[in-house]
Amino acid sequence: MSSRDDGFAVVYPDEDSQWTSAAVLGELMAGVYEHGAWVQIHGVDLRLAGDSDGQNVWYVHPPDEPDPVEAVNTQAFQTASALEEYLRDLDPAKQAD
Repeated sequence: MSSRDDGFAVVYPDEDSQWTSAAVLGELMAGVYEHGAWVQIHGVDLRLAGDSDGQNVWYVHPPDEPDPVEAVNTQAFQTASALEEYLRDLDPAKQAD
């Protein structure tokens, strides 16, 4: 796990693990991560910046951008596949097509 100066720690991708994106998204939905977690997946950065009244809200940032473009409550998705599809639609590279 690597850390950044802004207090976020990368939990995925991690060179030491063989996680799949589905496994990571399942953990996001289950609320496994704490404040400061940072996940790079499907062309976006997800950052968990605090507890929003007990909801599992992640902020979606374009890569290397400080300001979020979206807030995603992972509890609103029934499956990791649905969350994955939603995140793919937010990928800046896909939107440029």
